[in-house]
Amino acid sequence: MLLYGRIAPIPTPETQDTNSDDTGSLSDEQQETLRQKYIARMKLYESEAKAEIEKLNLPMWSPDSTAELRTQEKRAIEAFGSNQFGAALIQLDGLLEKISGLRSIQQEKFLSALEGARQAFTEGNFEQASSAVNDALRYKPENQEAQLLKGRVASMETVSQLVREADVARVENNLVKEIELLDKAIKHDPHHTGLVERHRQLIAQHRQQIFDTLLQQAHQDLDSRDVKQARGRLMEIKKIDTKHPSLILLSNKLKQLEKELTYQNLIEKAKAAEQEDSWQAAESHYQQAQLIFPSREDSDNRLRRAAKINQYIQMIEQALLRPERLADNQIASAMQQIVEESVNQAEHSIKLQQIAIRLKNTIAEMSKPVAVTIYSDGHTHISVLGVGVIGRATEYKLKEGLKPGRYLFKGERRGFKDKLLEVYIKPDRPVIIRVICDESIF
Repeated sequence: MLLYGRIAPIPTPETQDTNSDDTGSLSDEQQETLRQKYIARMKLYESEAKAEIEKLNLPMWSPDSTAELRTQEKRAIEAFGSNQFGAALIQLDGLLEKISGLRSIQQEKFLSALEGARQAFTEGNFEQASSAVNDALRYKPENQEAQLLKGRVASMETVSQLVREADVARVENNLVKEIELLDKAIKHDPHHTGLVERHRQLIAQHRQQIFDTLLQQAHQDLDSRDVKQARGRLMEIKKIDTKHPSLILLSNKLKQLEKELTYQNLIEKAKAAEQEDSWQAAESHYQQAQLIFPSREDSDNRLRRAAKINQYIQMIEQALLRPERLADNQIASAMQQIVEESVNQAEHSIKLQQIAIRLKNTIAEMSKPVAVTIYSDGHTHISVLGVGVIGRATEYKLKEGLKPGRYLFKGERRGFKDKLLEVYIKPDRPVIIRVICDESIF
């Protein structure tokens, strides 16, 4: 098959010698036609065929053909110069046909050598593969596929050694070392699909081993109630596989342990607050613990006790802030009842014990009358608002005295302004009061 097609038949006698001068047997018109065909065919040769000769790389595999092509080109040019246009066309056509034939030979030889190199490479016969790929590059030195294969063949001895070492690591069940060796081998031969796939499988296997180990360790951490360590393991596991079903169980178990430890921490703080007799803090901690586990009976009972102690402390402290109100029998009776009710809870609180005793003593003190002596001028009418009338006297001692508390004494006298005197009577402290209306109205 010609590379550029055959030329039209040359109109010369059958007996004519292609190297003879055909001027005498052809008309001028026929010769001009042949001349024009030669010129057109030579332009095709100059523009395309010569470039093809360069690509044939003939000096590397057929140097004799180079000389033959030059000789035939020279013959065609000489024939044309001698006006032997038919002979020139025959020489030129033969030249083009020879170039096409050499191109076919080059392609056939190249493909055969490249296939042999591939086959030898696949079979691990690297010496033969090297020879075959070098042969292929003699035909097509610029071919990228052959160049790439040559590079792979060149690195195969190193790759082969690394693979052998990786096989030893596999026998020794040293997965990490096997992965490292295959990683090095793939860097030398990144297109080796077998190694790449084996490496991928080992990476997946190694990741799974790490995952399983971390998962087991995380559960052990949870069993030993090491939340911090378990949380760290969980984060490492999520880096490997965020959707693994085991993560749900592990996460739930971790959350439950965190809740349990938070609960226990609050209970411990509450108990410590109890020991410090700080029942407000204890109640607060128990409340927080109940929010975590509302159904825990132990914390529920302790919360009720803390709340009750705080309630008693608050009521007693408020009563002690206004002790004069305890002079009222009803109020004193109610607070006395609170003191009695707090006895059981006071066993757990020194503060409650102390203030309950104080309240009890205060009630007793506020119920004990205090001696009261009133002095006047004998003209002023004296009364104790809300208690009773004393009348006019220069000196008057209340027979039963007055209970501690606040009282308002009033003095009245015709022609004089009324006098009001507020007196606070303290327990066990006799009181002397002077009430005299001495400011005239006129």
